[in-house]
Amino acid sequence: MEEKSAFDILVENLSELGLTPQTHITNQTFIVPGQGRFLNTKFVFVEIDSLYFVAYDTYSTKAHTSNTFTGIYATIDLPTNMECKIYIKHSWLDFFLYVKKRKAGVRYIDDNLTIVGSSKEMPISNLSANSVDLFLRLNDKKAPPFQLIIQNDYLPMINPLKEKKIVGVEIREWIYLKPDLMSLIDNGQKLIRNIKSELVK
Repeated sequence: MEEKSAFDILVENLSELGLTPQTHITNQTFIVPGQGRFLNTKFVFVEIDSLYFVAYDTYSTKAHTSNTFTGIYATIDLPTNMECKIYIKHSWLDFFLYVKKRKAGVRYIDDNLTIVGSSKEMPISNLSANSVDLFLRLNDKKAPPFQLIIQNDYLPMINPLKEKKIVGVEIREWIYLKPDLMSLIDNGQKLIRNIKSELVK
């Protein structure tokens, strides 16, 4: 009997949770002088009350081109120049890990989160303690950790999100086990809805 892949298990578990996942798989080979380049891309997404669960994985034989992440995303109405990524704080390590760090000017946020972005105008100071706590709860004992992102056209492969600014909470791994899915979907939805209501005034 053939063993199920993590891709198949994810689709099965999402279906068992009463969701209707859509899938996409492509395999491409690029002939480059002197070598062959293989690219495999697969993703699963499902709409959940105007939010989107997305699991994405691409593998390439070319160095530094593979990418894997899973998250909950939604569109958000913020100015184009407002883009950032938010991580749990690593104390002194942040000095070496991240450039373009920004302060929210709210002690509870700045004590627990690291904000990275080019724009000096960030509405992150409007985040509530409840939203920060939800984000910290998602990250409890998780390695790699989750990150919050606000980005332009971040998921162009998902038609409803193409060319839109999105807010999302994601982890750089393929989440497919049912307890992990339930935690991400439940807490991720709450967090994204909170953020949308707090940042968009």
